[in-house]
Amino acid sequence: MASPNSSISSLFPPCNCLISEAVKWAELCLEGVALPAIGTMGVVGNVIAILVFRYRQHTRSTFHALLTILAVVDSLCLLTLVVDYSIVGVWGIRPEVYVYILPFFWYPVKNILISLDTFLIMGIALERFLAVCRPMKYRSLELNSSFSMCPRFMVYLLPSLLFSIMLNIPKFLELELITSFTDKYNITHSVVGVEVTPLRTDPYYVTYYVHWTRFLFTGLVPFCFLSATNMKIYSEMKKKPQGMNRPRDDMAAVLIVIVFLFLISNLPKLVLSISDIYYHANEEGISSICGCNLSPTWYTILTSVSHLFLTINSSCNFIIYWHVCQMFKTSLTRLTRDIYCFNYKRGGIDETQATTEIEMTGSKM
Repeated sequence: MASPNSSISSLFPPCNCLISEAVKWAELCLEGVALPAIGTMGVVGNVIAILVFRYRQHTRSTFHALLTILAVVDSLCLLTLVVDYSIVGVWGIRPEVYVYILPFFWYPVKNILISLDTFLIMGIALERFLAVCRPMKYRSLELNSSFSMCPRFMVYLLPSLLFSIMLNIPKFLELELITSFTDKYNITHSVVGVEVTPLRTDPYYVTYYVHWTRFLFTGLVPFCFLSATNMKIYSEMKKKPQGMNRPRDDMAAVLIVIVFLFLISNLPKLVLSISDIYYHANEEGISSICGCNLSPTWYTILTSVSHLFLTINSSCNFIIYWHVCQMFKTSLTRLTRDIYCFNYKRGGIDETQATTEIEMTGSKM
């Protein structure tokens, strides 16, 4: 995730005379090339994961239902990241419709999605914490007929969604459309652009909301909560004999790896957030002459690294499921077999041969 100011600065980049060659190359390689490539593969992986989780009996599990929603949110986050930081930010392709929807829809919804991704992982961690560390309580909730899968599912999803929306309501008020007029060949042309509102530049708003509120609720608190929960789940798993409950162990292992990747991906964000607070407190980083961004080179490069790390975080879930969860691998193999066998008549493929080939391929992976 980016720092609080990086999403604004990507829309309104500093003067070219102040951008070093190292920054230009970092943005080109990390955000212009690597980010869209990884993001595209991540979307494909998330779509496959959604199909697998919706296949057969996965939807009866609260954990797998939450992972399905996480895959959807990750895919939408990847879409906004690729568009904002690569297509618009690096390559300068800015369709007219993008400009019109940016202040009132695209920009605030992107921040809601990024926050939802964080809070949803916290909800999944809480669900696995109850399953592993409080199994009796978790089992009683599962067996309670009045507390079916749908209400249990919403218990973890709704708070994440509501808090994400509430936290990002001010984002709807940070940007506005402006219309400027230019005369060329005695013809007046109107140009629509985007500009920050007075609220976004208000010192109190920047200090207490942009810096401290978002640092605490999207950085420090999730980082501490997930670190503590992950360590507790891992310690509980070490105490139990291996293989006693393979499916539940696999689900806990999936959560541990997802949280570990999330924490690593958020380290650059924490550093950038702390730097934002420091520069704002010391009134550094903005030129008094031209108003350009004078952030140090390492800060700008780390911002690109943070964007790439967020993309990786939203793209690696399929790889985690495949390598950690045997149930996911088995279901994917069976789904591939069913699709392959469904079309055997069209291609003249023998159904038994197709099934054998798929199962042999799955056993080798």
